[in-house]
Amino acid sequence: MNRTRLTLAAATLSLAACHYSYGNLAQSLGAGEVAGLARSDGASAAGVSVSVKGSAFDQATRPTGRFALQPLAAGPYTVLLRSGRDRALLRQVPVPYGDDGRPEGVWLGALELPRAVNLGGTVAAPGDEATEGVAVDETTGLAVALSGSFLFEGFPVGAHRIFVATRDATGAQWVGGPTVITITEAEGGTAKEMTPFALHASASSTGLLTFAVVSSVEGLPAADAQVALFQADGTQLPLPAPDSTGRYTAELVQGIYFVQVRPPPAFAATVDPPARLTAVVVTEEVFDAGTLHLVEGAARDAAQQSCVADADCGPAGACAAQVCTGYAPPTVAPATVPFCSGLTACAGFYGTACSISGWQDGTLAGTCAVYPGDPFTFGACLPCGAACTTDGVTVLSTPACP
Repeated sequence: MNRTRLTLAAATLSLAACHYSYGNLAQSLGAGEVAGLARSDGASAAGVSVSVKGSAFDQATRPTGRFALQPLAAGPYTVLLRSGRDRALLRQVPVPYGDDGRPEGVWLGALELPRAVNLGGTVAAPGDEATEGVAVDETTGLAVALSGSFLFEGFPVGAHRIFVATRDATGAQWVGGPTVITITEAEGGTAKEMTPFALHASASSTGLLTFAVVSSVEGLPAADAQVALFQADGTQLPLPAPDSTGRYTAELVQGIYFVQVRPPPAFAATVDPPARLTAVVVTEEVFDAGTLHLVEGAARDAAQQSCVADADCGPAGACAAQVCTGYAPPTVAPATVPFCSGLTACAGFYGTACSISGWQDGTLAGTCAVYPGDPFTFGACLPCGAACTTDGVTVLSTPACP
């Protein structure tokens, strides 16, 4: 197996940033911070969704465009900023250890958000069978539904690796990719079409799925996290033990897989887990899903109220001791939640089992998602534990896999 392909195309993205160390909330917790200012057409961009791949470190930028993601353990992070379908920015950010042995802060400076791209593609259907499945960008972690074609909306500039997987009416899985594609700033604001994916049947040949689990929660080591691996039909599979760095590596037959990381029961009420991860395994390839983070909800919420000036807290707020008062952060969909497209309607309450069109017996473990606050309205069928946003604000989501 060619394991040299573990190197991601995303690693080619460069980052100009400076490191700092000072007495902030993150440092008091022995953890680091990533901060910056979002700008659009040279002006401060408020209400921009900021996400860290594989985590619940999600927030919206302040009236000045400022954001501060903390507390973060030392290590590499994939940060995605998105303003609706119009603008998006992707950054690979290393949080280093300082001279005192604790993670440092990373200041990204003023970040101009370029125009986003609508990236579409098609797959060559096996025979005359319709295909339903997923397209996954390994770089950002975004996964969108595939029904012969797929569409990533609000897609960021940069280098990406795209995988696809489908299931035909007989239940057989088909996979394609990875295709490496680079989105340039000159393509911003346009629709870009990928070369059609050639599919091949999923046989007994195998590829690798790798990911790491870390914890930023005091008293909760990553080794205590509950980590589960599922096939597309919801069947749980055994996982090998992680290595000394908390990284899992599993050799799997080609196809679609889901990874869920949860805190142990004693921390369930206080710790926010990452969203379910979707992966596509292809023969002699490595799908590197990055790092999945456990974060204490209270610490994450406190970071959303951090500030350096009154202007960060809006017209009715004030900044005292680096904390906003009289300020309610805006609610936006996390940048790592894809826009909804090509959804299959379902009739039922939240969590009701449903069949995703084209999948025999609903073997993608579909459940019914409804609009928040309105559980009696017919909604859309999504894979269990999945989520998407219709407008960048409202999120449709379904319960996690059993």
